[in-house]
Amino acid sequence: MVTTHKFLKSTILSILIVISGIVSSAYAQADSTKYSSVSDFMKKGTVSGSSRSYYMYTDNQKGLTDYHGLATGAGIAYQTPVLKGFSAGFSGYFIANLHSSDFEVLDEATQNPNRYELGLFDVTNPNGKKELTRLEELWVKYQKKNTQIMYGRYVPKNMFINGQDGRMRPTMVQGLSFATKIRKNDFEAQWITKMSPRSTVNWYKVADTFGIYPVGRNKDGSTSGYEGNTTTPGILIVENTNRQIRNLKLTTGFISVPNVFQTYYVNPEIKLKKWEFGLMTVAQHQLANGGSAEMVNSYSQESDKPFILSGQIAHKIGKQRFAINYTLISANGRFLMPREWGREPFYTFMPRERNEGAGNVNAISTNYNLAISSQFKLGASYGFFKLPNASDPVLNKYALPSYSQFNVQLDYVPQGVFKGLAFRALYVRKDGADSSIENPKFIFNKINLSIVNLILNYNF
Repeated sequence: MVTTHKFLKSTILSILIVISGIVSSAYAQADSTKYSSVSDFMKKGTVSGSSRSYYMYTDNQKGLTDYHGLATGAGIAYQTPVLKGFSAGFSGYFIANLHSSDFEVLDEATQNPNRYELGLFDVTNPNGKKELTRLEELWVKYQKKNTQIMYGRYVPKNMFINGQDGRMRPTMVQGLSFATKIRKNDFEAQWITKMSPRSTVNWYKVADTFGIYPVGRNKDGSTSGYEGNTTTPGILIVENTNRQIRNLKLTTGFISVPNVFQTYYVNPEIKLKKWEFGLMTVAQHQLANGGSAEMVNSYSQESDKPFILSGQIAHKIGKQRFAINYTLISANGRFLMPREWGREPFYTFMPRERNEGAGNVNAISTNYNLAISSQFKLGASYGFFKLPNASDPVLNKYALPSYSQFNVQLDYVPQGVFKGLAFRALYVRKDGADSSIENPKFIFNKINLSIVNLILNYNF
């Protein structure tokens, strides 16, 4: 409790220092006809708010435990006016557990915990029933023409390190960001030192985010030991998006996690009037000792050198869009990217499952989207994902069997008096490709299950 109070006091003090700095500068330097007083300056800022209510229910195979969760939350944000290129902002959010399963109860057959619904709250405190609060954005930004420098806490938007906003609140990061536009190039560099992963309320050093979510297995089958044993100062992201050629967007970049691993990616995308083509290539390798001097505690192994190829062909007909996608993860190592940091960007990605942690993967999927009207949108996806045998820890970190998945999603955005509301219903069905699998540890929360998601958002 003392630590929490210290954190709150230091954070509030930081907010006051940032805001007072901007306000003082504004009052001292701004045209008096623009800001008649400090109060007037503050009133010219932007206040926004949001709320979300989320119901999730997982129906596991008969004989295994089902779970449900109902959460609601709301938050508010403030951003100062821009003065001589400078601005600042902050936000906070709270989450309440309205009615949920007891997440301390393990499944009797597997002795494994809940996977999905706990993510609506704080995965580090499964028995927590009290209201959760998180101080989120806190940044100061300077912008001049096409160049922007920002320091503080914000939602990341990288391909691999992103908000992954599929629960109540997104993943957030703290660091220094530099972005500039040069001709038809958008260049960005980020140095990230802290994170508050989705489904948590605290802020952690980057090294301490390894292992907040389930850790899976080492290649010898033992439980991975990198939680609390990983050493790294942060994450370096460098990315450039080029639009020199008409209809072509070419994104290239790398993510370097000193002492742990490095990831390179190239992603050309072509968008024509009725056709879209995308291709993504990704390569990874270990840096130094993979995070720890002891191999059993290393996040990345020297033998992990996967190559990933992911592509998409899409066709638009009126208000409809059809797409076919394919992803290959090579067999020379497991594709690794901490799930705490964001969701994978592969074209075959489907909400509620990932292929991170596996190698020798072949995945194919199709997507169908229909804009029924300006208020209603319908989406459906089906995919088949061929993975190594679930009993093979060398190329299957999380013991996930091959599976098929079907998603259907309906979005409704009302207008008029209900403007600002947005409703989403998502149904997910996953089935194992091998009906002979009997080990409940390979089934529970992985295959032969259905997930219902009902989400109501309000932004103002």
